[in-house]
Amino acid sequence: MFKHITHTTLYVLDQDEALEFYVGKLGMVVRTDADMDVMRYLTVTLPDDDSLELMLLLPGPPLHDEATTEQVRDMVLAYIAAWGPSDGAAGQAPTHSRSSSTPARA
Repeated sequence: MFKHITHTTLYVLDQDEALEFYVGKLGMVVRTDADMDVMRYLTVTLPDDDSLELMLLLPGPPLHDEATTEQVRDMVLAYIAAWGPSDGAAGQAPTHSRSSSTPARA
């Protein structure tokens, strides 16, 4: 039985842009920013609660083959197209990620 979730993945098309949004606009803090040679492992947490890390990952190797990478990128782009541009205002999704937990538009 699950007792606690410690990590969740948000696929992003630009990790620096995602970092700017989650840290700069939402006030989260960087927990891990590691160059692992084959990928950048980037996580952020809430400032007062580091029990859940959001992994801001790029689709692609070593996690995905070419076909899966394209499918994930297409999902991210479809999400961005559905939400339109974002200026970071409350209630708007960021333009760089796809998350199933984003609140619905008002």
